[in-house]
Amino acid sequence: MKKALKPGGLAIIEGFGPPNGLNLDTVRREFDSFLIVRAEVAAGDPDWGKGRGNRRILRFVAGKKPALPR
Repeated sequence: MKKALKPGGLAIIEGFGPPNGLNLDTVRREFDSFLIVRAEVAAGDPDWGKGRGNRRILRFVAGKKPALPR
């Protein structure tokens, strides 16, 4: 995903958070060279999993930094 994204583009990840899903620290490390816009784990009933009850949801948005001019 990181290689395919153009400079200035956004990576958006939303999924179940810990304990049975994505780990926020791991996602942050994977995108450490990006500008992190949002990184949180919130509780709620996700739109994409209605009826599953209150779950921990990871939300992450990071922008790929523009390439430096040569």
